Amino acid sequence: MTECKSLSAKIATIANEIGAIAKDGKNAQQGYAFIEYAQVAARARELQAKHGVAIIPTVESYECSEVKNKYGNIGYHYLLKMDFTVVNTDDENDKITAKWIGEATDYGDKGINKAITSSVKYFIMRLYNISEKGEREADQDTPPPAVAPKAGNKPKIDQAFLCKVRAKLALIKTDEELDNYWKQLHLNKQYQSYLLPSFKTRRGEIANGVE
Repeated sequence: MTECKSLSAKIATIANEIGAIAKDGKNAQQGYAFIEYAQVAARARELQAKHGVAIIPTVESYECSEVKNKYGNIGYHYLLKMDFTVVNTDDENDKITAKWIGEATDYGDKGINKAITSSVKYFIMRLYNISEKGEREADQDTPPPAVAPKAGNKPKIDQAFLCKVRAKLALIKTDEELDNYWKQLHLNKQYQSYLLPSFKTRRGEIANGVE
């Protein structure tokens, strides 16, 4: 009968077998090489299937704040609190759960996706002790350093509302639903300027069959 290894033993085995991962990614703005998420996920997935380990990520909560870069462009910084449960598939009671944080700044509507991707990537790298010597950033398209917008007479924007609307957009499946949602919001010109790009992006995703 084959001996059932403990989760810690399996993690140690995967860490030993995973080997070096090449820095095939290149940061478009700052020109440095980095280890791509796709490479990390593919190698880990292969060895986890082989040795019977599963990782279950969940987002516990997130914060969204507005930022502005030196060119005056407005973006959003997302800070996620995540839980990662690592399970021994041969014994579902043999598992560990770790708290983790992911963050990303984006000047479109992909901030949450970037933050989750970064969080998953770095959790896997830390779990299996994958080296990242010389790596400075998580994403290829890291935006310019952002600063908080200066105070002025411009009315304060409800960031929680913006985040809620963008989250709702991801659930909309048709152009008709998208149009109806836009009408239901009754946005003033200021909020329209913030949210119109997100609606246009979602319309394009719907046209291309993106869930």
